[in-house]
Amino acid sequence: MINFKNQNLKIIKKINLTIIFLFILFSSVISFTISSNNHEQNEDWPMFRHDPQHTGYCECEMPDELELLWKYKVNGDICASLTIAKSKVYFGSEDHYIYCLDANTGELIWKYETSGYVHSSPCIINSRLYIGSDDNRVYCLDANTGELLWRYKTDHWVMSSPVVVNDKVFVGSYNFYCLDAHTGNLIWEHDTDDYIDSSPVVFENKVYVGSLDNCMYCLDENTGGLIWKYKTGDRIDSSPIIVSNNIYVGSNDNNFYCLDMETGELIWKYGTGDIILSSPASFKERIYIASYDHHIYCLNVNTGEFIWKYEADYGITTDLTLAQDKLYVGNYCLNANTGEFIWKYEDGDELISDPVAVNGKLYVRSSYDYIYCFRDKRIRYIIYIVLFIIIILLPFFFIISKLKK
Repeated sequence: MINFKNQNLKIIKKINLTIIFLFILFSSVISFTISSNNHEQNEDWPMFRHDPQHTGYCECEMPDELELLWKYKVNGDICASLTIAKSKVYFGSEDHYIYCLDANTGELIWKYETSGYVHSSPCIINSRLYIGSDDNRVYCLDANTGELLWRYKTDHWVMSSPVVVNDKVFVGSYNFYCLDAHTGNLIWEHDTDDYIDSSPVVFENKVYVGSLDNCMYCLDENTGGLIWKYKTGDRIDSSPIIVSNNIYVGSNDNNFYCLDMETGELIWKYGTGDIILSSPASFKERIYIASYDHHIYCLNVNTGEFIWKYEADYGITTDLTLAQDKLYVGNYCLNANTGEFIWKYEDGDELISDPVAVNGKLYVRSSYDYIYCFRDKRIRYIIYIVLFIIIILLPFFFIISKLKK
């Protein structure tokens, strides 16, 4: 006589082992998904070029393959880079608005209207947003609500991106301004001989900024007094960077300069084939620059010695971003150590500016009126695997319930 009860127990045992195996696999997949979505969750990109020294570098681990997660359209060109803070994306547009989006979904949280184009990048400090506009004003808004806290009228448009250090706002217009971060009151002002589109860097009580009068300035942080200035062969649109106690900046005279940050003396310069509009990035004894000659260069930060270069499809005006061993320039992703091509995004709309890498996602503005967010391409396949496992498990639970009756 067949013992159905024993057979059922054996079947149930086998099913249980299968379920345990699938559960372990399911747990591993879920764990990987969570880690892929949440690595470096405390990492923000709260201002132009990431920090007051403009390193353009973050510790965020980025995947080799990305896919589009969301995109957001505005009603005007987006001409300045994004900032990311507390899971929010901030940027300005030529439609006169300053925007705040949810960094994970791309949904609009708030927007604030100015009276001019917004070509400046926001700086987020202590839940406050600081930004300039072509309506000749510097704005301070509540970063969570978009409420106006104060605004300051300058002598001309404000395309420079503010930097906030020690409760002071540093920003360029035709002259260079230092404002009280809490009240917007003027602390000091320094006259230059042309517009300042460059964003300043602040380090050890000194402020460094380039001007369209061809000069690189070093000013006293507290008084605005001139410490030194260095004249290049043409205007400076690029923003400087501080590395290893030196100041680095590109010029429209086709050269990239390394200056002594204390004296302003030339240490070395590297010539490219065209103007340098983009701002550099640096990490581990290397500095990365891009030129309108279509090339991305990697140089030794101490000597200016050539290490490698990569030829792009277009003249580069975008700023450079480093995330560990990956270099992002426009719609290109390169291996920062070798210059080898990793990834490129093409959708009929040239991505030209300032990629920002945060929490495993890449945010970038297009040539026109879109913001894009990319995520790890593997996540989509992981979701498919999870759904597949769930579909397999359901019949097993149904069979067990029947056998136990």
